[in-house]
Amino acid sequence: MTSLDQTITRLAHLPPSANPVISCFVNTGPDGRGRPTFMTFLKKAFAERLRSFPERTEAVRRIEADRDRILSFLSDELDPSVKAASIHASEGDGLWEAHTFRAEFDEERLVVGPVPHLYPLVKLADQSPLYAVCVADSKQARLVVCGLGEVLTEEDFAGPEPIDRTRVAGWAEIRYQSRIEDHIAKNAREIVERLAKIVEKGEVDYVIL
Repeated sequence: MTSLDQTITRLAHLPPSANPVISCFVNTGPDGRGRPTFMTFLKKAFAERLRSFPERTEAVRRIEADRDRILSFLSDELDPSVKAASIHASEGDGLWEAHTFRAEFDEERLVVGPVPHLYPLVKLADQSPLYAVCVADSKQARLVVCGLGEVLTEEDFAGPEPIDRTRVAGWAEIRYQSRIEDHIAKNAREIVERLAKIVEKGEVDYVIL
């Protein structure tokens, strides 16, 4: 899963276009009556945006093509668990990026301009940092990466093979205790190495142990 920060950076570096670029941000969950309202918002918003362009122009044709594709995607391809969606589209530039979230936007927006509108994504990323939660003991660990209202990845792994717990006295008991400590240390190193790889890739903002 591409991180939201990477998506924002990629879209921000697109050059201004001579074609209309549509940026759509909607909350797709139900309202207080159990019904989604984003379709009503989008149909009204698209009608308003289209009135700002001269009739029967290439820009209008391209916006209408993007509108139809956006409405079709939101009607037919959304997972019921999704709470919000962002779409950046430009039929003239071959641009189509659709992202879904289990966290909602503060408000719904439809913007048409020469470049992608990104403020709602930036705000969502700022309000929903990614974090790794690691629950571990001397034998096993669970590593979960969460953010944007959902679990993104989850991994369980065991430590090194358990050692023989037959207890003996004297020097053998000291060696046995040393082996236990080595066993725990090896397990801890493996956990730290896995966490380090995630952090080094820039995939999380916080680590919770």
